Amino acid sequence: MTFPQKISTAGHLFRIPAEARVTVSTDVVALKEQGADYVLLNVESATIRYRVTGSDPTSTTGIKAPLGSIIELENSDEVDKFRAIRDSGSGTDATLEVHPARRHPDDVS
Repeated sequence: MTFPQKISTAGHLFRIPAEARVTVSTDVVALKEQGADYVLLNVESATIRYRVTGSDPTSTTGIKAPLGSIIELENSDEVDKFRAIRDSGSGTDATLEVHPARRHPDDVS
């Protein structure tokens, strides 16, 4: 993963790589952004259910994130344990726009 752009957010420096897209359907999906310690997710196309505990949500349980939601994963543990599935009320698959980041080496906080 390359991190070409350096920005400052809430006093911490990050390098932001290119975004990715993940389809969320009837099977549980996890993120592949290993090593990222901050991720912003934009929920597109349909409502999802998710958890950041490492256990799988179902189509009727877990945190509900409607179309247009922004999910913020604030540390590598949340990133690694994130799981999502399409909500039972959604007749179509959702797409997550994934924006991963990692602390810049100059960040001493």
